Formats: sequence, C-alpha cells, structure tokens
Amino acid sequence: MHDYVEAVPGEVPELRFSEPTAVSVRVIFTELGAKLSDRRDGRRQRQFLARFAPDVYPGENEEFHRRWDEPLRAEILGALERVLRAWDGSAVVRFTDQRMVDDWFIALAHARWLYVRRDGDLLGRVAASQVNVAWVQFVQTQLVTAAGLAI
Repeated sequence: MHDYVEAVPGEVPELRFSEPTAVSVRVIFTELGAKLSDRRDGRRQRQFLARFAPDVYPGENEEFHRRWDEPLRAEILGALERVLRAWDGSAVVRFTDQRMVDDWFIALAHARWLYVRRDGDLLGRVAASQVNVAWVQFVQTQLVTAAGLAI
C-alpha cells in the first residue's frame, strides 16, 4: 500500500487518506495544537507565533503582537480543536458544512510552520521537514479541489 490523499468533490466533499497518511496528518495537527497550547515559555511561544505573523511594522511590532497574538493563537487553536474533535483519524473525512472546511483549511495552512521558518529555513531534520511540509501543502490542495474553493 502506498501513501495517498484523494479529493472527492461532490455535494458532501471528502478527503480520502491511506491509513498511514491519516495517522500522519492527525499527528501533525496534534503537534501544532500542543505547540500553540504550551505557555511555559513566553519567549518561545512568541518566536513560534512569529512564524504566523512576522514583524512587519517597524517601531509598532510590540503593540501589534500584544494586540493580535492571542486572537491569532486562539483562532488557530480553536480550528484545530474542532478538527480533532470531529475527526477520529479515520481514512475518510466528509465535509458536511463550510465551517468544517474552513477549520481544516486553517489547520493545514498553519501546520507547515511546525517545520519551516519565515525565512524558508527548514527546522529539525531537513528531509523529514521537507516531506511534512510537502504533505501538508498537498493535503491543502486536495481540500481546495474537494470543496471547490477558489483561491
């Protein structure tokens, strides 16, 4: 058996995974949720959130992050929690409403930051990081195809 993810468009769009791929995607989502929930080290949490919202306003970055980091973290974490609560890791995901599609899209869009920094440098073992980033992006592309999204 080979690893795969397949988009199935329709009235109720689906993503179909090989069992190992479903396990991998669930592990990635779980790791992202754990990373966002870990508040033991505020500096490390800020560095991680900087991958989602980098410094772009010279002289105003501190105020921007004070105002927006927590809402951003909460939005991503909320989407991840809803995805993980609704999906038991089975090989078929049926998207029964738009909120579910949106939550998956948010989770997938942010999962790559576990493995890559804003400057494009991969984190950890390069080969494993490249594979994980490629899978996350491919699953996201399949979700767009299944749900008929225009991006």
